[in-house]
Amino acid sequence: MSCPARTGSRARGPIPARYRTTTGALAVIGVVAALALTGCSSSGGAAASSGTGAGSGSGKKVNLAMFIVATANAHQQAAVSGAKAAAAKAGNATVHVFGANFDPKTQVNQIQDATASGQYNAFLVDAVDGTVVVPAIEKALAKGIKVACGFSICGTDQRSFSKQIPGVVAQINADYTFLGRAGANAIGKGCANINPCNAVYMDGTPTLAADVLFTKGWYDTIAKYPNVKVVAKGAGEFVSQKASQAMKDIITAHPDINAVGTVGEQMAVGIAQAIAGSSLANKKVILVGDGASREAVKGINAGTWYGSTLLRPYTEGNLGAADVIGAVRGVKPAKTLVNSALDPAIPEGYISKATVGSWKPEWSGN
Repeated sequence: MSCPARTGSRARGPIPARYRTTTGALAVIGVVAALALTGCSSSGGAAASSGTGAGSGSGKKVNLAMFIVATANAHQQAAVSGAKAAAAKAGNATVHVFGANFDPKTQVNQIQDATASGQYNAFLVDAVDGTVVVPAIEKALAKGIKVACGFSICGTDQRSFSKQIPGVVAQINADYTFLGRAGANAIGKGCANINPCNAVYMDGTPTLAADVLFTKGWYDTIAKYPNVKVVAKGAGEFVSQKASQAMKDIITAHPDINAVGTVGEQMAVGIAQAIAGSSLANKKVILVGDGASREAVKGINAGTWYGSTLLRPYTEGNLGAADVIGAVRGVKPAKTLVNSALDPAIPEGYISKATVGSWKPEWSGN
């Protein structure tokens, strides 16, 4: 997963054909009105400016509140870009963004406030913690608000990749257990001829639901490679600078590192910087990120990264917004559960030198 970093630039990306949702069928001949949303959450979380849809298709007015993990975050910015593009295509729809700054309680308060305000008829929830938001989502559904979930599972069983809350329109996100396993398998393959292969795992925010799933999948799978020895671990909080410093400290204590895996692309960027400025600079360190971002593609092509697991934040935001806007207008989604990390052309779940040429990144992991 590349989960969220505190810094990053907004990124757009192409939508794979199998995830595209046609909203032309929602069109109703008439004047397209752009709604101006007012009012923000009173909970103190960051709220970004709204995006207005004024596309070729117009229908029932949709005021969409999008609740994201953090606004100053490259991964989530790409998801917002995707959602706004869907609103623009659907027409007569607006997107208002609420960032929780990685705080589950803040996000719950934002959802509750938006429900009570009566201003919104659609929610797209990228949950910080998919378990704690359940009661707030159920209250929104009871008020007649259409809800879709992205980024992580909305439900009490985070280990089950499924749509768990009755009434939720769709669940669109990566299966982070699958991605954790994929990242570990990449390390295992890269370490095939190294024994022992001394590895490092760089965690992000260990309490984040998606992080927990990825990390468990990574450790469960890396244990299947007896030659791989995890000699150290760190936590970079999905920030490249923090990951870089953590990696520098680890290199000082363990100068014989062969491989590094991480749950965050932003952290992989920092790790690469730390390696480049250390005694390992001329050593072929097997670095595997999470997010298949533009930085990962550059690193793999340059030979400084081994691989990166697949994330499509733009697709998640785009498809989630299209589905929930359609639901307000009486249109059912083509699929109610989508694992955005799956790609038939890259079944192993990560890009590498062999597959990077067929991959189009959707975001900047820097």
